[in-house]
Amino acid sequence: LSNMEDRFGASFFKRVDFEEVGVSKSRMIKKLLSSAPSSLGGVPLKRIKTIDGVKFIMKDDSWLLIRPSGTEPKVRVYAEATNEVRLNKIIEEGVELAKGAISS
Repeated sequence: LSNMEDRFGASFFKRVDFEEVGVSKSRMIKKLLSSAPSSLGGVPLKRIKTIDGVKFIMKDDSWLLIRPSGTEPKVRVYAEATNEVRLNKIIEEGVELAKGAISS
């Protein structure tokens, strides 16, 4: 593992789940796309993918994925970054985006 970290750099991952309020997947995705930020965690977005939710990929290749659970009435927010401080900032911003997308 340390050889991989030496070669590719450190990577930090986090997932947060919260109960959804019954919004449809397509409506949630539309709201996320219409309110997409230009940056997350202080890094500009590079692209957005809409496979299995909405994945925001930043210019430094860190990312945020917001998607409904396939098995429970929950929304899942995932993020990966090269340091823990940025990871936590991305997760905080992602949770706020997700809450906005599932609110009426």
